[in-house]
Amino acid sequence: MKSKIILPFLLVSLAILNLSGWVLYYLARKNLNPKLEIVTITIALLFSIAIFAGLVLMMYKEHSEAKAKLRYIEEKMEAKEKLAALGELSREMAHEIRTPLGAIEGFSELISRRITGDKESEDLLKYIIQEVKNCNDIMSSFLRLTNPFALVLSEIDISGLLDRSLEIVKMRISNNSIKVIRFYDKLPPFKGDTEQLKQAFLNIITNAFQAMRGGGILTIKTNSRTNEKPLSLHVTFSDTGCGIPKEDINKIFTSFFTTKEDGIGLGLCIVERVIKAHGGRIEVGSVLNKGTTFNIVLPV
Repeated sequence: MKSKIILPFLLVSLAILNLSGWVLYYLARKNLNPKLEIVTITIALLFSIAIFAGLVLMMYKEHSEAKAKLRYIEEKMEAKEKLAALGELSREMAHEIRTPLGAIEGFSELISRRITGDKESEDLLKYIIQEVKNCNDIMSSFLRLTNPFALVLSEIDISGLLDRSLEIVKMRISNNSIKVIRFYDKLPPFKGDTEQLKQAFLNIITNAFQAMRGGGILTIKTNSRTNEKPLSLHVTFSDTGCGIPKEDINKIFTSFFTTKEDGIGLGLCIVERVIKAHGGRIEVGSVLNKGTTFNIVLPV
């Protein structure tokens, strides 16, 4: 912003000085003073060259800025086109893939009820059923990311929604070495999309559990900030897991970015999309090998 003000100001100043130089040259010539003529015309020419150089610099700067903006717009358009194509493909694939997956899961559960006493077969069937559910989860993530969605608003008990999300993750990821600490403040009435926010909370809590495979502490806090305008509520998740490298912090909300061997890189992308759809924002801080904190800010 400063350069945009300073450069035109300098050019105007140079133009005034240049004009003054040509006036002095005219007066020197009128008074038949050859030495003063040479000095003044030299000064005037130097100022003219400086003005020309300044104009070239301004044009180059504006061209560079316009080029950078155009590149940014092109990248955004390309990303949107990719998401649109992915959405169309995922919708077409969803029915074709989910139908046989449902059949595999159903028949596997039916067989598991008939098998008794054969632990090896029971374990294999449990593995098949779990993997089918994982495939369904992946398909659901694709659809959530690529399908346009309209929020279905209703009054939400954020604390209750967090507890339900936590119980679902505990059922999916059995890890008794993780301690959960909850600090819930009394929150003002909040309207949001229950299912979408539950999915966002699920994704963050799942990430926290996966980051603490060897055990740790997950702290969940809620509070409202009456000094903020508009009034907002904060939901904070802090874990004591492996943390995120500095170079990856700005990439974690990017589609398909993941550092996990079994990850697909859509969880946090979906979280950001849901929070932004509610007019909120998500902040993240992390220290490698110490833990990560996600702070969700939602306007009331």
